[in-house]
Amino acid sequence: MDLIPVSRVELQGRRAAKIEADRQHFIKTTVRSIYNEALRTADTQETTSYKYLVSTRRRPLHSAKTLAGQAVINALPKDTYTSMLFDNATEIIEELRQLFPGCTVKSHFMIQDTKGIWHEESTITEALNPFMTMNCQDVILIDWSVQTPS
Repeated sequence: MDLIPVSRVELQGRRAAKIEADRQHFIKTTVRSIYNEALRTADTQETTSYKYLVSTRRRPLHSAKTLAGQAVINALPKDTYTSMLFDNATEIIEELRQLFPGCTVKSHFMIQDTKGIWHEESTITEALNPFMTMNCQDVILIDWSVQTPS
């Protein structure tokens, strides 16, 4: 085996380079997975959208950010995969927008009502609020029902 000289500067950058390579791999793998599932959904189901579940949790005591950027009640820690999704959501959504031109691609924070129906947080009125449960989820939505302007 031939040994190759490695400079101080190269050694200093190795960890950061490894972290960035792992991050890029995660984004690529996640985008590919969402892409394939959206295509499978379009091929096999009578629907015009696909929701990729990022996280499901209950709404306990203190406020935190959701994937969609709204402040909500959230106290449960996220696992490593979910944390990576949250940290890289902007890039993942942007890549999906490039792969699905003319479609709506965005993140949603959803809350379940007492009948089991999921509502986007921004659509919940004061009248609906008493019927909302503590169940919530972050999703990435790909909707191909109506063409979005470029």
